[in-house]
Amino acid sequence: MGKSKVGKEREVSSGGVVFRTLRGEPVVALCRRWRGRVWCLPKGGIESGETVREAALREVREETGVVAQILQRLGETRYRYRRNNRWGNPVEVAKRVTFYLMVRLEGNITRHDHEVEQVRWFSLPDALDRATFPSERMILRRAATRIRQLS
Repeated sequence: MGKSKVGKEREVSSGGVVFRTLRGEPVVALCRRWRGRVWCLPKGGIESGETVREAALREVREETGVVAQILQRLGETRYRYRRNNRWGNPVEVAKRVTFYLMVRLEGNITRHDHEVEQVRWFSLPDALDRATFPSERMILRRAATRIRQLS
């Protein structure tokens, strides 16, 4: 009996750590997904003809309801996961996500799209405690350092 072959795919996404100042302290937006099991940064795929930066701004706007401005690049995360393709065959996906530090310009987190269940503003320490994925906690730590440098 042979092993079933697993296909391989690559995905490239981008997103952001969006912050604002609330009562004199910086807060960042996290998105709740998958029936409350995951709190993560807003991110998503790059559409045809879009730059990585344009995709990050669009994804933040769609997933958080917030219009933001990019201040600087924070870095990338890379990870692998498995899913079934459209024909039901297993594939291993190598995913790369570029994150940017962004400042909120306008908008309301209650106006997020259907892909997320809820968006909340968290203090930096609370965001680090709440974020589900270790790679995103690393990005949040980097963002916290950069936000402190901007103050």
